[in-house]
Amino acid sequence: MVNGLAKRSDVLLGVVVIVAVVLSVVLFMSQFWGSDNPNGPGDSSLIEISDLAKDAESLNLIVYIGNIGDDVADLSSGYGVRVNDVDIPFFEGVLDRSVLDPGQVATANVPFRGTSGMSLVVRIVRNDVVLDEMIVDDSDSLQIAYNLLVNIIGDSSNKVAKIPDQSSYPSGTAVSLIAESAEGWVFSEWRGAVTGSNNPSSLIIDSNKIVNAYFEEGDTPSPTPTPTITPTPTPTPDNAVDVTFTQSGLDSSATGTVLNVQGSSKAYGDFPFTLSVNKGSLVSYDFSDLVESSSSGKQFVLSSVTGPNSPISATSDITVVANFDTQYEVSFSLSPENAEASIQPEGAQWFDSGEQVSITTETSSSSYVFLQWETSNQFNQIENINSQSTSVTINGPGEITAVYSLVQLQVSFVQNGIDNPGVQTTVTYRINGGTEIEETVPFEVTVDHGDTITYSYRETITVISFNERYQLAETSPSSPVTVTDDIQIVGNYDLQYFMIFDENGLDNSAQGTVLIIGGEEKTYSDLPIIDWFNRGTTYRYTLTVSGGANKQFILLDPVGPRIINSAESVDGNYKVQYYFEVNSPV
Repeated sequence: MVNGLAKRSDVLLGVVVIVAVVLSVVLFMSQFWGSDNPNGPGDSSLIEISDLAKDAESLNLIVYIGNIGDDVADLSSGYGVRVNDVDIPFFEGVLDRSVLDPGQVATANVPFRGTSGMSLVVRIVRNDVVLDEMIVDDSDSLQIAYNLLVNIIGDSSNKVAKIPDQSSYPSGTAVSLIAESAEGWVFSEWRGAVTGSNNPSSLIIDSNKIVNAYFEEGDTPSPTPTPTITPTPTPTPDNAVDVTFTQSGLDSSATGTVLNVQGSSKAYGDFPFTLSVNKGSLVSYDFSDLVESSSSGKQFVLSSVTGPNSPISATSDITVVANFDTQYEVSFSLSPENAEASIQPEGAQWFDSGEQVSITTETSSSSYVFLQWETSNQFNQIENINSQSTSVTINGPGEITAVYSLVQLQVSFVQNGIDNPGVQTTVTYRINGGTEIEETVPFEVTVDHGDTITYSYRETITVISFNERYQLAETSPSSPVTVTDDIQIVGNYDLQYFMIFDENGLDNSAQGTVLIIGGEEKTYSDLPIIDWFNRGTTYRYTLTVSGGANKQFILLDPVGPRIINSAESVDGNYKVQYYFEVNSPV
């Protein structure tokens, strides 16, 4: 309900706070209708803003308009509800009823999307003329409005009356439901937010509710005649007997009707209740099968009645005892919700106080591992929190959760090939695309099963002498990796030396291969070769290089294959030879 709302014509700056507030403002605007009655001349109905709330699933403002007069109010001629702030054009809601009986409420859902930091101005208009306005600022609070959906299961000719009948209800509203059977149908039961077969029944609106009313084909019961109340003769002392009704199992949190006796409803505070009647009188009674509690997650269910069945023929003093069991609502769930596991029981269920309930959770996934059971109520005693199959003794409402964790795996980063203890390499990595991290090898990272790790080793590491270095050859496995088991990632490095290969003694007449390095052939035009080469690479100069007709170059040194084990400058030294043919006379 809206409290402390000010009735003002000026527009105030403030913070838009949409919370539950009761607004009661009777609208008077004699200059518009030409009379003192804002709803029209001769109209004794009075229209007021009876409540404000906010939609549970949006920022919409719910405005409730009530008829507090004695006559039917006609709202079809230009009535509307508008909401705006200082600088925003108004947002308008249409009333969901065009006619209001006395005491009935209409609803307007205004899709307000104003600027944060401004006060809301709620106006009732008729034919674009403002009758009055209300300002909701940050000193007010609005409760949430919820919907009640009633489904007819059976034939659509059956009806269910809602009292009060509104399109939405502020949180905490009590609503009565009356099932009205069509000809050839009988009401069977309620399911959903209301259960059982009591008709009428009721519920408290504290969330969006769905109620299913089940009707079956059968003979429609004759309307129950309105009982004629005949005063019970005052019993005379010699002719009086006492019928006493009492209960066991209820406590002071019990709310609503516990007993109906002789057409009178009795609540918890009425017990024990004694009815004095003439001997031989018939006394009819009916205990409620379910008694709600003001404590959340608690209720009382009738387990048995000790004493004669209704109606009682009161021939002597009689005591009737209703025995109730306390029940608690307990919810069972997984954490996290997307854990690949099952749980039994599942969802929210009611259990007797002291009941021992078997609970089980299982998973066939390699991604998740069971950790433990957790309870939000310490009085619900779990026998073994570390066992996937155990039991819990229910002593109060609450939640019981099977807690899972993603399997934790180790990713090790190492290197191969760097044999100089003074030289280190680093790895830069990301987990699931997150923050980039750089660490010195070797190191380990703990990740969840299924995480993806992207990484890169440092490509080149130059040694202090600057003529040798370590060069990354490959990583195994290659990046990225989706981790499903413990894994070792290796960066393989080669030690390289800075080399210069040249020649001495050749000229541009040299033809063919002069030098072979690591299996690659080099010619005179390729020299000099200045590059980095892996340790252990083999090279050799060609022993004889052709210089064309009657000319060749002979290698002096270095002769034979050689292995690179250090940085150096190497020259292939050649001497030139010519071919002469000397002919002597015969």
